[in-house]
Amino acid sequence: MEKKKMNDKGFSLVELIIVIAIMAILIAVLAPQYLKFVERSRKSADRDTVDQIIRAVQIDYADPETSNNPDGHYVKVSTTAAKVTDSGVCDATVMSTILTGTGIDRIQLKSSQWSNGSADVTEIYIHFVVDSNGNVQSYVTDNASLGASPATNITDGTKLITE
Repeated sequence: MEKKKMNDKGFSLVELIIVIAIMAILIAVLAPQYLKFVERSRKSADRDTVDQIIRAVQIDYADPETSNNPDGHYVKVSTTAAKVTDSGVCDATVMSTILTGTGIDRIQLKSSQWSNGSADVTEIYIHFVVDSNGNVQSYVTDNASLGASPATNITDGTKLITE
């Protein structure tokens, strides 16, 4: 009896097609979840950026050696520009001085999925108001005019989330 040698090297075409089909099914199921997690992490990074700016302004205002008063100022952070712009009714260099002094000078929104309920938002404004007790209140809005919003809110979908 003569034994035939079988060439068992490699995979058959059917085995490869089955593996590719299984991988395609896994990708189709997992890709949308992965994209949701990525967007959620971008929004979280944006919230951290906003919190970092707010803390920097509050710490600077609490320092008795500085004369920076953030009252009436705002910081505009955009999805398109990586530079923080500032403006306000007082000295326009106040916010730049505060942010640059704390190392915050190149900030950009990571998520492009912010919305004010009717349109996409490509920039947010962090407003600062000093209340009657001397505390710095911050308001995050989607426009340069300050509305009656609760402190530290940011637009998320069609509603405002207070943190």
